[in-house]
Amino acid sequence: MHPLLLGFHTRLHFHSVVSHMSQQGNAFAALKNTHIEDKIRSLIWDESAPLFKEALSQYQDFLKGITIYHATKRLPQVPGGHPIIQNSHLEIYGHEMEPGRDEAPIVLFVPSLLNHGHIFDLLPDHSFFGYLKSKGVHPLLVEWKSPTPETLTAQGLSDYVQKLSQGLHELAAMYPRGFHLAGYCMGGLLSLAVAEESRLPLKGITLLATPWLFEKTSSLSSEKIEELLSPFLDEKKCIPSSFLQLMFHSIEPFSIQKKFQDLARKKDQGVDPSRFFLALEDWLTALRPLPWDIFKECLTDWYDANKPYHHHHIAGKKVRLDALPPSLVVIPTQDKIVKKDSALPLAEALPNPHVLMPELGHVGILVSQKAKEAFWEPFVHWLNKPTPHH
Repeated sequence: MHPLLLGFHTRLHFHSVVSHMSQQGNAFAALKNTHIEDKIRSLIWDESAPLFKEALSQYQDFLKGITIYHATKRLPQVPGGHPIIQNSHLEIYGHEMEPGRDEAPIVLFVPSLLNHGHIFDLLPDHSFFGYLKSKGVHPLLVEWKSPTPETLTAQGLSDYVQKLSQGLHELAAMYPRGFHLAGYCMGGLLSLAVAEESRLPLKGITLLATPWLFEKTSSLSSEKIEELLSPFLDEKKCIPSSFLQLMFHSIEPFSIQKKFQDLARKKDQGVDPSRFFLALEDWLTALRPLPWDIFKECLTDWYDANKPYHHHHIAGKKVRLDALPPSLVVIPTQDKIVKKDSALPLAEALPNPHVLMPELGHVGILVSQKAKEAFWEPFVHWLNKPTPHH
């Protein structure tokens, strides 16, 4: 864990402990009956006080979990398959088509600009792509490239959309019978910006946990926010992955603390860290740096102006929702990153979408034990459903 994040979570511990002890009636009764405003400081720092002991125990477990995570060896995560198309901004990975499955549905998955795509193929026993292939579906993956000094000179969202469109046209030449497009989170918005092009032989579009209705998160101008973020911007004018991690961790900060504490306690009980925990945590922390121009554009166009919702406007392009191919909208109801209230208006704006609302989280739809029944199976059923787009 980056030192910035470690410091952030350290500051949360005493708040967490107070909350924990407030639920233990007898344990907290004596503390509540004191003049807490006058004595809280001494109660916290008195090494014999229950509050201090509980805080210290939790903090030690947290640090132990972090140590275990960093000390456990594992192989680096890399995309499955091999690159079949590439340009300055992306690579498209493919797999060998299994013999006798020339008519199998082909699906190109587009992740967020921030995240690596191996979440779709995390581990052999936690692989969405593995399941799709076992059901006769041929998955392809967009893997975005990290910014370089050369590409940073042209890093607006429209540049990413243009490069994605370029890749899709090359893919159309390879698969003239057509393919499906599936965008995940921010990748769903980028997919919408290219999906209506009539020259693309798209059979359908799936929008996974895709935001549409944005809430204004700050009254500050982008210039003021840039000034506030300037200590975190690197020399290339990118927001580093450590700061982006902090932003995501702040959504559910206590859950981060708890999962590392649980990891330490399982280790103490003789349970080895699971491959799944390590692989998922590696994916969560391996964020790409985000160019400031992209961050600013998302802030001003999405969160301030709410252009996707109000104007159907993405990356400088007017998206004609009625011109899209048949659509599947997947809205995880337990999503803390793209909340239901943000994603549902997209389903309401599309003409006759098929809507799926699994009781899963933002990442759970791809890796949880319940994902197969709640999302994977219905997704394959939708791909194979005889509709006008097949």
